Formats: sequence, C-alpha cells, structure tokens
Amino acid sequence: TLRLYVPKKRQFLIENPICQCGRNGCKRESVDVHHKKGKVGKLYLDAKWWLAVARECHSWIENNPIEAKKLGLSLSRLNTNTI
Repeated sequence: TLRLYVPKKRQFLIENPICQCGRNGCKRESVDVHHKKGKVGKLYLDAKWWLAVARECHSWIENNPIEAKKLGLSLSRLNTNTI
C-alpha cells in the first residue's frame, strides 16, 4: 500500500502546494497530507478525504481533534453523509 501511497501523495502535494488548513490565514507550503477520515482501509488512498497541510497545521490538527472536527479539518469515519 505504501508503494501506491507515496507517488499519489507526492502528486497531491504538487497540485496543492499551499496549506489547505485555513487556520489563522496559513499560507505556508504544504508538506504533509492529513487524512481527514483517517487511514483505515480504502480511506488511506482516497484523496477525496485528504488535506494538504503545513507541518505546523498538521500537528495542530492531530493535537486538537475536537477543534479540528468543529472546523471540518477532521471527519468521523462513521458519518457516510459527509461529502
């Protein structure tokens, strides 16, 4: 799975070079992919649920899950209605 993920991630970051987090007007370079619905099963490779983020923003999202969910930066895997 990693051999499929790495090139896909690389291309995603090329197509999305600026952080998509939107917190505090962040305009830093995106270097990480945040998996908004997690990395379980098919979600790992489903770019529909990815967010290109700066390292600082990714850390914030991971360390502040409740606030991240309120901002739509993280989503429940159980909610299938979220587009």
